[in-house]
This record gives sequence, structure tokens and C-alpha cells, in this order.
Amino acid sequence: FFLLMRRRPPRSTQGVSSAASDVYKRQVSGIATATVCGLIAMTPGSGFCPTWSAFIIGFVGAILSFFFIKMREHFHLFDDALDVAGCHGVCGTWGVFATGLFANEGGVKGLLAGDMNFFLSELCGIATVAI
Repeated sequence: FFLLMRRRPPRSTQGVSSAASDVYKRQVSGIATATVCGLIAMTPGSGFCPTWSAFIIGFVGAILSFFFIKMREHFHLFDDALDVAGCHGVCGTWGVFATGLFANEGGVKGLLAGDMNFFLSELCGIATVAI
């Protein structure tokens, strides 16, 4: 190993630094995407959901987006260079669904607060957009 390093230092160090920077770029990009996904998931319920539920909605939205993006990459379902479908589509849908669950402020009550009608209207909205 040391003999290879002495004979060709530029290639060896270039490969190591390139691999290290690639991993760093992926991590930074993933953190930025997860942050945006959490915000996107919380946007539909921003005026209706309590503060404690915002953490749950954002965290679950980021996880759902991560798995959707990995599934899309693994199965090559469609081309989405900026992961727009994974961020806005999945997290927006989860945000609307979660608003129907957690809403309890602003005169709106969700399923956990005892109002089944608002939850069903959110499900109808999801189905309408999906169609």
C-alpha cells in the first residue's frame, strides 16, 4: 500500500479526496432535502395543528420522502433529478393527511380531537388531487 502511494501520489489522493467529497455532498444534500420536506409536510396544517404535532408531522414527512426517493432510485420508476415528487408530492400528501389527524386549533378539529368530518374531507381532497 505504501509503495503504491509513493509511486502515484496524485491518483491515490485524488481518488480518496473525490470519494470523501462525494460522501460529504450527499450528506449535505440529504440534510437540506429532509429539512425542506419537513417544512413542506407541515405547511398544510400550519394554522390548524398544535406545536407539538409539527415535530411529528415534519419528522414523518422527511422519513417518508427519504424512503420514496430511495425506492424511486432503486426501481428507476421515473426521472426526477431534483426529487420534486418525493418532496412535494409525498410530503404534501402526508401533510394534508396529518392535518386531518392532528388539527385542533383555529376552529378546526381533526380526527384525534373527535371530528371525523374534517378528516374525511381531507381524504377526499387527497383522492381528488391523486386522480
